[in-house]
Amino acid sequence: MRFLSYDKVARLPVPELMKRVDAYVEKVKPGKTDRIEAAAVLGMVEPPKITVTRALELFWQIAEKDRTRGKDEDQIRRWKNPRKKAVANFVKVIEEISSDDLLDCSARNVGIS
Repeated sequence: MRFLSYDKVARLPVPELMKRVDAYVEKVKPGKTDRIEAAAVLGMVEPPKITVTRALELFWQIAEKDRTRGKDEDQIRRWKNPRKKAVANFVKVIEEISSDDLLDCSARNVGIS
């Protein structure tokens, strides 16, 4: 679920707000309310300081001129595409990891590497 600040959550149409709440409620086990996650769903936490996608944008600003000097438009495109794909794949994997997955790994002392 994409992060929204409280003011944006408060302005959501009721059906969209209920969809957010229902998505959270469906994933919670009875008697196992996660206050941090519930607060995040409702926009009651600070937004992340930097996202992976934003990190890529910053990387372009810092490294692009130096690393693409002398390259034509097609070479620059071919230099950027694997990085864009890597970030997109990483974000997709991260979005698929749930707090239950992390707890399962922790409970089994499984290292994530």
